[in-house]
Amino acid sequence: MRRSLGICGYLEGKHLLDSSGRAVLSLAILGAPRGGSSAEELLVTFGGTKGELLDRVQTVLWTTEAESEQVQTLKTLLCAELMAAWSTSSVPRCFISGTAAALPASCSPSELPPGCTTDLC
Repeated sequence: MRRSLGICGYLEGKHLLDSSGRAVLSLAILGAPRGGSSAEELLVTFGGTKGELLDRVQTVLWTTEAESEQVQTLKTLLCAELMAAWSTSSVPRCFISGTAAALPASCSPSELPPGCTTDLC
């Protein structure tokens, strides 16, 4: 959870995540250890369903070719982790121009956000 929040902070610091996107990701990250939040909790905190929240997470973490490889990697990793944690059967839409973003074999530790380690790549 700490690593995921660190990625959010990094993206926000690079102006790649607005406060609305940060709120959606924070809710998804905080619910992840429990396999997601209950329908009632989501309605109260998010105002929607689990499917709507996960669609929003995927939209927030959508990557583009204009973003650096590091940003694409972090967004794709976070998206995949959240989709798996929330036990969704949908295929993540965290893609770069229609193709899945490839995670590099290794990342430079100096380029990772605070709290992240090279074992996340």
